[in-house]
Amino acid sequence: MPQIGFGTYKFKKGSGDAVQAVRKALQVGYRHIDTAFIYGGEQTEIEVGNAVQNCGIPRSELFLTTKQWRAYHGYDRTKECLAKSLERLQVDYVDLYLIHWPGPNNFKRDEAAKTLADMEQLRSETWRAMEDSVDEGKCRAIGVSNFSIKHLESLRKTARIWPPAVNQIELHPYNPQTELVKYCHQHGIVVQAYASLGGQDSGKKTWKTLGGKLVEREEVKKIAEKHSKTEAQVLLRWATQQKFAVIPKSSN
Repeated sequence: MPQIGFGTYKFKKGSGDAVQAVRKALQVGYRHIDTAFIYGGEQTEIEVGNAVQNCGIPRSELFLTTKQWRAYHGYDRTKECLAKSLERLQVDYVDLYLIHWPGPNNFKRDEAAKTLADMEQLRSETWRAMEDSVDEGKCRAIGVSNFSIKHLESLRKTARIWPPAVNQIELHPYNPQTELVKYCHQHGIVVQAYASLGGQDSGKKTWKTLGGKLVEREEVKKIAEKHSKTEAQVLLRWATQQKFAVIPKSSN
């Protein structure tokens, strides 16, 4: 897996922006594209697929990641989710398939996950479906996203394929997740950072509490100026220098 990939979170539904951005990313040298079933109101995978199909780059040279959505936990539902993703992406397999979130959309609404014990079992079935999908050639590797140590240890009890190839987590100087990173390294799990620039979903209140956005912090600005780099480059280097994989996104 290339250490630096291109992220596709938060492209506007139906805008076509994802197609253009992915196409440009591939033109400038990106070969790893990260997306998810739910992104862009379930439209981003379609746009990624269109960009990939018309890029002129052999499929074997690309690394595609997508994620199973939390409303599809369970064996059959996970298989269904992956089938839809493959159809949208217009490919026979993905290089990496991740469990997007360890829990369901809503415990109250999900009949199969009324308790934490139920969810642990359901998550185990999700992973079993993903293991079988590896055997079937529909994904080359499987991993997780937003999993804590507790979630990983729970999954480990019943996993046939272990460890997960990747744990994709929010990771930046404001949220270094030290213990989780240590656990992943000890167990041979690649840590992939998202929100490397400081948590794109945080609100004004959170930023104020933390002392401002990371890219606007004086410390980051000084480092960027000293090395003739942008603030974004400094924060991405913070991650890559620690051997984390990253998936920055740009729409221009």
